[in-house]
Order: sequence, then structure tokens, then C-alpha cells
Amino acid sequence: MLNKTFIAGSLAISLALFSTGCGGGGGGGDEADSPGTGTGTSTEIDAEGLTLYAPMTQNGSILLVNQEGETVHEWKTDARPNIGKLLPDGSITVLLDTRAQPDKPFNGTPRIQKLDWEGNVLWEYTNNDLHHDVSLMPNGNVMAILWEELSAENLARVSPARTDPLWSDLFVEIDTTTGEIIWEWHAQDHLTIEEYTVTGNDSELTHANAVEYLAEGNAFNGEASILVSFRHIDTILVADYATAEIAWEFGPGILEGQHNPSLLENGNILVYDNRKAGEGSRVAEIFPETGEIVWEYEAEGFYSGHISGAQRLLDGNTLICEGGDGRIFEVDPSGNVIWEHFSPEGTQVFRAYRYEIEDIEWPDLSIFE
Repeated sequence: MLNKTFIAGSLAISLALFSTGCGGGGGGGDEADSPGTGTGTSTEIDAEGLTLYAPMTQNGSILLVNQEGETVHEWKTDARPNIGKLLPDGSITVLLDTRAQPDKPFNGTPRIQKLDWEGNVLWEYTNNDLHHDVSLMPNGNVMAILWEELSAENLARVSPARTDPLWSDLFVEIDTTTGEIIWEWHAQDHLTIEEYTVTGNDSELTHANAVEYLAEGNAFNGEASILVSFRHIDTILVADYATAEIAWEFGPGILEGQHNPSLLENGNILVYDNRKAGEGSRVAEIFPETGEIVWEYEAEGFYSGHISGAQRLLDGNTLICEGGDGRIFEVDPSGNVIWEHFSPEGTQVFRAYRYEIEDIEWPDLSIFE
């Protein structure tokens, strides 16, 4: 669809339609991570969607809440969950005990688990370098992010010059049958490192905080790809799964510390742009071919400087996770808040997902009573 396009600086943000204007179209991302892949329940249920999230300081709980904010189901784990994603059969993939930075000490065991409805472990993968996100693939495998040190050759390309270790990110496909890594994409080998500046004594060049697998036939370029976010260089990009080449790159000068880019059905990309406290956060929908922001949500007091995310819903509304305050809310295309929920005691939430009733073969229909 596109050659590598680097859009930076003073792109015409004035073209954006703000939250009081028109909304962008489309909903849903890749076929595995997003709603719309399930077989649905055989019983007709008069209920609205359910929202899944994990309070980050409430050890061992992943919560499923209804539109009244009531917890209708809870998965217990033996470690702190970072993120959870439902599968069509009602099982869940969770990322546990990961660190926010590669050089920080930790006592846990970073791992990915697949749990059934009752919380029994069906599959597990352990790696001390796991962090931030996982993406569920149509073939049943899992895409994940690992930290890795820059090679000596790539470290020499960094500005300003440094000799101490610097970390980047490795994206891997894990075979959930064998536990083996069967595909890799090393960010340091494909980014133009000279274009970025490492701040101060930062231990990381990139700091990936999101990965989404884009299945073949996707609305962006039709090619199997990965969509990723690098917080420390204010960059989101799409890389081709087969060739490893970067197909699209966007962000510096426009995005700042962003999280959770996702591909919409109309081919646009939705992203939570954290920005600085004085600016406030925003959720932006980007038209990739030009970099134009075609829809934007901003509001007074809306801000989270880290974590957070956004999901375009099937009806055109947008679910937003203002992670620092544990606030999850839904807005319509005009920016009106039509639903709001806070995590227990306002604990932080990395990300939240809405699942429509027909998307999951729910093991327990009593949650809708």
C-alpha cells in the first residue's frame, strides 16, 4: 500500500476534527485480537457488551464488568497481571509479572499464560525479557515483545555517543504448541537509529509498549504485518511480516509517549497519545497515507502520562482507558461521555477491552442475569 513514509514536524494538525466534530469510521483491528471473531452464544441474550481489564496493583485479578460497572466474572492468578485478552471460547491470555524497564530489579517470573474460564492454566511461556503486550494470532500462536541489548555495531550509531548498555525490542511469534520462537523482528536492525536521540541516562532506545498482528487481508496493506508502538522515540510503525521491511512510520513531532495503536476497519489507525501533563492526553485517529488526524478526543482534565489505550467499538463509539487514574469510559463520535467506570480504589489499568455479547461462546450465561 505504502512505501516507508516518515511523517514528522509540523504536519497540519489544524486539519483534525476535534472531539466536538465528526467521528472517524470503522471499528475493530486484526482478526484475532479484536471483537468479532467468536462464534457467538446459541442463546439470545438481552445485554450490552462487557469490559475486561486488570487493575495493575491488585495482584492476581482480571475483571469482567457489565455496563452497570458490576464485576460479573473474575480470573485469579498467582502474579500481578499486566493485560488480559479474551479468546472466542471464553478462555483468556494474560501477561504476568513483567517489568516496566529492562534494567530494573524484580522478584517475579515474567510469563504468558492461557487460562480457562475457571482460571486453570492451559498453556504457559516464561521469559525474563517479556514485557508490555501480547497479540493473539489467527493461527493460535502469540506475538510478544522481548527486550534485547543493542549490538556493539548498532550502539555505535546512537546519538549522543555512549558505551554503557542500551536496550531495544525484539518482536517474536511463539508457537503455543511447542513453546518455540518461530519468527523474530529485531527493531534495532530495521530502524534508522541515527534519526533518534537517546535522552540523558535512559537505558532504552525504543521501549515498545504495544504490538498488534495484522492478518493477511487487513485494511492497511493487505499483507501480514505487525503494528507496534515505540514510546521513547514517539513512533508507531507497520512492518511486513514476510519481508521484515518497514512499510509505514509515523509520529515524531506529532505523537508523544503514545500507547496502543490499533488498525481500524477503514484502514485508519487509532492511538492513545499520552503527551505531557500541560497539554493533556488525546485519542487520535490517523489517516496513514497523509498523516492527517481525522478524528480526535480531548477534554479538560483528561490525562495519563503513561500506560492507557483506546478501542473503536462496532457502533462507532470509542472505549478509552485513562490508565493512570484507573478510569475507563466510552465516548460517542462527538466526544460525549456515555459510560464511565473506575477500577477498584482507582488502581492503575494498563488497557481495557470491550467484548460484544455475540463475540464469545460464554461458558457461563448466568453472568448476564
